Amino acid sequence: PIPPPPPPPPPTLPPLPPPRHPLCLSLGLSRLEAVPVEHCPEASAVILAHKSGFSLCYSGDCRPSRRLATAARGVQVLVHEATFADDLSSHALRKRHSTVSEALRVANDANAGHTILTHFSQRYPKALGVNRETENDGKQKNNPAVVCAFDGMRVSWDALGNLSETARRAEIMFEAATEDPEAREEGGGTDQ
Repeated sequence: PIPPPPPPPPPTLPPLPPPRHPLCLSLGLSRLEAVPVEHCPEASAVILAHKSGFSLCYSGDCRPSRRLATAARGVQVLVHEATFADDLSSHALRKRHSTVSEALRVANDANAGHTILTHFSQRYPKALGVNRETENDGKQKNNPAVVCAFDGMRVSWDALGNLSETARRAEIMFEAATEDPEAREEGGGTDQ
């Protein structure tokens, strides 16, 4: 004879929701999420949102990720690495980083309000410019909400609307600081 089937397991209660982390409670965060990204083992991007409605996604070092773009959908600010220029996409792939266009594609797919590109390779003497004429995605062309970060950059959340103008002025300042001093002297100083 065939033995009878085992009795069904006792009913279980649904799992309790995870407790609110004290850090989230103390900072007023409504969301704190790590999203796995491709770079090194256990690399993650982070998404956080404040109960006031402000939201931010920081990619960290990574390859472009549809999973990240989906999780970051609608964030106010996306800070995404853009280590390499587009012409070095093979380096970006091999070293598990992103190009400028790849980072912009993630920003577009996430429908981010503002995008700050960062983590540029040391091979570039200054931040990579965003070539708005050759971008592949029409939605990102001439988007004033895309800026390149620089060392020491700070962003005030209530001044996000001025971010592009501030970044443009900083770029002019950096260009002036890196000009050839002899060219500036020949350009006509005021002490004649």
